[in-house]
Amino acid sequence: MSHRNKGFTQIQKDIFMSRLKMSRYTEMESRRSIRASWRTFVNFGRTFWQQELVGNERRGLQIMVAVACILVNLWIGYAYAGSIMVNGWQLWVWLAGIFLTALVLIPPRHFNLHLKKIWLAFLALFVVAFLLRGLFLEKLPAGLHPDEGSVASITLRFVFLSPGQTLNPLRTGDNSQPNLYNYIIRIFLFLFGNTKTGLRLPNALAGALSVLATYFLIATVRNRRTAWLGAVVMAAYQYSIHWSRLGLNNIWPTLWIPLTLALFYWGWKVKWNGGAVLAGLAWGLSFYFYTGGMVIFVLVAYVIVDLWRKETDHHQVLIHVGKMLAVFACVAGPLIVFAVIEPNIFFDRSRIVFAWTPQYIAQVVGSSMAVGKFLWLQVVYSLGGFTIYPDTSGFYDPGIPFLIGLAAPLMVIGAGWAVYKRQYLLVVWLLAVVILGGVMLTATPAGSHMIASIPAICWAVATALDVLMERGWTKWAFAMLVVVVLTDLVFYFVLYAAHPAGDLTVPFPTIN
Repeated sequence: MSHRNKGFTQIQKDIFMSRLKMSRYTEMESRRSIRASWRTFVNFGRTFWQQELVGNERRGLQIMVAVACILVNLWIGYAYAGSIMVNGWQLWVWLAGIFLTALVLIPPRHFNLHLKKIWLAFLALFVVAFLLRGLFLEKLPAGLHPDEGSVASITLRFVFLSPGQTLNPLRTGDNSQPNLYNYIIRIFLFLFGNTKTGLRLPNALAGALSVLATYFLIATVRNRRTAWLGAVVMAAYQYSIHWSRLGLNNIWPTLWIPLTLALFYWGWKVKWNGGAVLAGLAWGLSFYFYTGGMVIFVLVAYVIVDLWRKETDHHQVLIHVGKMLAVFACVAGPLIVFAVIEPNIFFDRSRIVFAWTPQYIAQVVGSSMAVGKFLWLQVVYSLGGFTIYPDTSGFYDPGIPFLIGLAAPLMVIGAGWAVYKRQYLLVVWLLAVVILGGVMLTATPAGSHMIASIPAICWAVATALDVLMERGWTKWAFAMLVVVVLTDLVFYFVLYAAHPAGDLTVPFPTIN
C-alpha cells in the first residue's frame, strides 16, 4: 500500500471518529433537551395545579360540580348499558347534568343583540336554505328508504311507549345508530302527524342550520367573503339538499362538525372560554347522531394541537381545552361507557362496512393477497368520488360524483390553494373523510359514508372563488358562483326529480 493510500485511510478514520464524537454529543444534547422539556412540562403542570385548582376556590367549585355531573352521567350509562327499554328519568338526569356543567363552566359575557343588516342577511340565507330542503317533503323523494321506514317504525313503537317505558336514549340501537335521534323524530311526528314531512323535517332544519354553521367556521378561521361564498354554495348544493330531505341522521355531522370547530376557535379569538364550553356541548351531541361523523375526533385533535403550537399562553390554552373536554365528557360519557361495555353492539355496523377483510379484498381485486392493488383502488375511488366516479349510495344514486360542472375543478383548485397557503384544517378535513369514510369502507365512493365532507367541499369551492376575487376577477367569480348554484338546483329539482333513483320506494309504515 502506498504512503498516499495510507494517508487517505488515516483521514477516513479521523473523519469517522469525528462524526462518531459529534453523534454522541448530539445524542447527549438531545437527551438533555428531552429532560429539560419534561421538567418544564412538570413544573408547568405543578404551577397550573396550584394556581388554578388548589389556590383558586372558584375554579375548584367549578371542577367539583363538573366532575360530579360527569360521574353521575357515566354511572347512568354504566348502570343501564344493558337495558334496551328504560323508565325515562335517565334522560332528564343526563340533561340536568349537562345543564349544570355548562352553567358552572361558562363565564358571563355581554352580547350585543341589536338588529343589524348582517342578521337580516343570515335570516335570509337560513330561509332560502330551509325552503330548498323543507318544501314538498311528501313528494321529493316520493318514497322512503327502507332505513327511513325503520327509523319511523322504531320511533313510533318504542319512544315514549308508555309513561314508564321508553327506548334507552343513551345507547345505540338499529344499525348501531344512537337512539337519541329517535326522540327528535318523535317530537316532530307528534307535531306534524305520522307523515313523511314529520319524519324528514328535523333534518331539513339541521341541513339549513349547517349552512350557517359553515359560514360561522369559515368566517372565524378565514374571512367573511369566503364564508359567504361557501354558505351560498352549500345552500344550493345538491348533495346537502338531498340528505337534508331524508329522515335519517346522516346530515347532522354537517352541523355539529363546523359548529364545534367554529365555537372553539371563536371562543379563543374573543377571549371567552364560553366558546369552548359550547364547543364541548356540540361535540358531545355529535356523538349521538350519525356514526360517520366520528371524523370530528380527528379534527378536534388537530385544532387543539394547532392552538397549542401557535399560542404562547399555554396556561389559557389548557383552561380553554379543559372546559371543552369536560363538557364533552359529561354529554358523551354515557354512550362512551356503552361502547366500552357493549363493543359488539356499538361497532356492529362498522364491522359490516369495513373493507379491509380478506373476503372483500378478494371480491374486489380477485385475490385476498393483492393488498397493494386494493389499496390503490380504494384511494383512487375515494378521491375520485368528489369529481369523477358516481356516488354509489342507494340512498341517492344520482349517477354523478359529489360535484358536477364548474364546481368540480373549483373544488380541486381550492383544495390545492389551501395546501399552498398552509390552511391545513381544510386539508385535514378532506383527507380524514377520504380515509375514514372512503379508503377504510366498502362500496366507495358512497355518499352516506363521506357526507361529513360537505362543509369542507363547499369551503374549497369558496376558496377558489375568493382567490379569483383577490386578483380582481370579481365579475368572473360571481358568474361562476351563479353557474355552480344553478347547476346544482337544476340537476336536483328538475333532472333528478323527473327520474329519481336509489332505493327510495318504501311507504310510510303502518303502526297498529
